[in-house]
Amino acid sequence: MIDNPIKKKLGQFVTPEKYARFMATEVLPYWDKEKPHVRIVDPGTGDGQLSLFFLQEAFNRGLLQAGRDVELYICDIDNDLLTVAQDRLRKWIDVNHVENSVTLKACHMDFILDYPIMKWKNFFDIVIINPPYRRLYQRNKHRKHMTMFGMESDNLYSEFLDVSRMYLRQQGCIISLTPRSFLNGTYFINFRKRFFSQMSISRIRLFTSRYIFPGVLQEIIVMVSVKNMSIPLISVHQQESLENDSDQICFFVSQDDAVDKQDGSIRLIPSRAFIPRHAVPLGEIQDIEMHTGKVVQFRDLKPAEIIKKPRPGAIPFLLTEHLTSGELVEWPKNSPKKGNYVVHDALPPSKLLFGSVFILVARFSATEQEHRIRAGILTNKKPDRPIAFDNKLNVIQIKNGNVDLARRLIKQLQSKQTDEIIRMLIGSTQVNLNDLRKIPIIL
Repeated sequence: MIDNPIKKKLGQFVTPEKYARFMATEVLPYWDKEKPHVRIVDPGTGDGQLSLFFLQEAFNRGLLQAGRDVELYICDIDNDLLTVAQDRLRKWIDVNHVENSVTLKACHMDFILDYPIMKWKNFFDIVIINPPYRRLYQRNKHRKHMTMFGMESDNLYSEFLDVSRMYLRQQGCIISLTPRSFLNGTYFINFRKRFFSQMSISRIRLFTSRYIFPGVLQEIIVMVSVKNMSIPLISVHQQESLENDSDQICFFVSQDDAVDKQDGSIRLIPSRAFIPRHAVPLGEIQDIEMHTGKVVQFRDLKPAEIIKKPRPGAIPFLLTEHLTSGELVEWPKNSPKKGNYVVHDALPPSKLLFGSVFILVARFSATEQEHRIRAGILTNKKPDRPIAFDNKLNVIQIKNGNVDLARRLIKQLQSKQTDEIIRMLIGSTQVNLNDLRKIPIIL
């Protein structure tokens, strides 16, 4: 990680050497050896490490011999870093005597705010990228700029991928090192629909360690995607890290099976190996309704309105602290940290649910948690009394009050097989409603 506070603010993270070398070996099979003129761009190049190992690997494979015309564009918002990268790469070019085949072009620029560069549209053959990682809020200037082009996004790294897509020629490829979070979830739906309308994943490497980049608690992926080219099968490799591949899983998944037609999320699951043919997604079971808890505490309640003991008219309030290690929800708790109830009339009717049987699933889990899904069954002996559910819970309501169905569902939700599936579906410890809906269930 770059120590300078300005770099932290910009979301810049140095590509570890081992991962830079790995990315070079992954993308070079997509280099068109018959094409004499190749254009490559490294957006957010930093100190040039990614480009350096790319050139070294291309040189080792004889791709920089005389007669080649390779243009390498390095881009960065930080002119000092760009100068370091430029000097480093020029020295390598001189030492290896490839100055007649490799042309280096340094671009001091903001890759997002300088979009569009018209001459770069459909211009590059290869994009190699470890983009900045930073959440973009509504008023952020980068987000507002991309909104003008219909390319608004929630994170800087997805905006870098979007612009890279626009600058890539037909059948060109992007190799990217990014968090896995864009593959699913509601935040990136519009980005996924744009990106994968043109780009097909060819290869993807999932790293389950959440500590590859200090300060970024995310699972990381290296992805090779190709523009406007039909690729029937995605090659998937999963392992903890490049330093530890003892638990490596390798399989293929078809593009049709991988891309969810509703929200564009990418499901990298070897379906035949994990999912029985007669299983149905949880969200398609007719006898249930699924909700995210409707009560956002800081917005909907005052601290004094959350109480530990019942009062006349008090409404049950369910939180993650009521989930235990067993099958049943522990409510009310004898000594809750937060509370068991909300006072009468503290919440409008739209924030409340009625019913007799619910399954509660925590939306957030700890990294060290044995199973990603933590859940419990709540039986309500007074179904005409409303219940409030905290926003940190997912709520599965059993419409017909069938406790047996609830028990069968929770047994599968907390199974080892479901844990393997959910960890391949999502790359964070957050389990949202859309993720739950896709879990296969055997009725």
